[in-house]
Amino acid sequence: MILTVIIENSKMYIGAAEPDTGHVVFENSISSDLRKTTTEYVLIIRQILDLQGLQQGAIEGCVLCSCVPQLTDVIRRALSTLIHREIMEVAPGLKTGVNIRTDDPSELGADLITAAAAGITHYGAPLIIVNFGTTTTISFIDEHKAFRGCTIAPGVRLSLESLAGNTAFLPDVAAHRPQQLIGTNTADSMQSGVIIGMASMIDGMIDRIREETELDAEVVAAGEYAGLVIPYCRHMIMTDEHLLMKGLMAIYKRNRRRAQ
Repeated sequence: MILTVIIENSKMYIGAAEPDTGHVVFENSISSDLRKTTTEYVLIIRQILDLQGLQQGAIEGCVLCSCVPQLTDVIRRALSTLIHREIMEVAPGLKTGVNIRTDDPSELGADLITAAAAGITHYGAPLIIVNFGTTTTISFIDEHKAFRGCTIAPGVRLSLESLAGNTAFLPDVAAHRPQQLIGTNTADSMQSGVIIGMASMIDGMIDRIREETELDAEVVAAGEYAGLVIPYCRHMIMTDEHLLMKGLMAIYKRNRRRAQ
């Protein structure tokens, strides 16, 4: 079994998959907390493995993708304590199968590279990848399977928090599916503006990317808020809740000899 760990700004995803088939055994999420120590994360991850009935000895490898540098070393030490294996991390020097054609490849986040690896492996190219996390990113993979760039916008939660935190009268509301476009109260109006507004933005960006590239790229979406936004999009968009996990498994397979 291969342990996969994805560290994002607000959440951390811990899962396991079969090394040969890539079959997802489980994927759980916990909060990304900069205040927690290595020991605390050891206990949390061990509890997750116990709840899934997965013995630590059954884990033959681990691959990590982190977008939070302050947590990377803490989690790496916690994982090393638990499984006593080399922790493979998506970073320069690792073979990903992604040909990055941007101005400065070193700027590209590990999550974008991991999602691209999954997209190329499972969906082909050209491809547009939308990831709904703290930010909403839209990446473009060209017909030669090269990562050409992306757009970055505030995510659902960040947008709602910004409205509540930077205005005098707007409340702090959780993200829910709006019942209608035109809200009849403040909370519904905020939900509509952020969620349906983001869906409209995604539709518009898909049109513009296809126009600019002159390619009819398919679209796949992932991330915490994909299920909330995609139903309001007018374009045909596939969703894959385990996209980044699949990307980690694709990367692990490319570097398997190194891990053994």
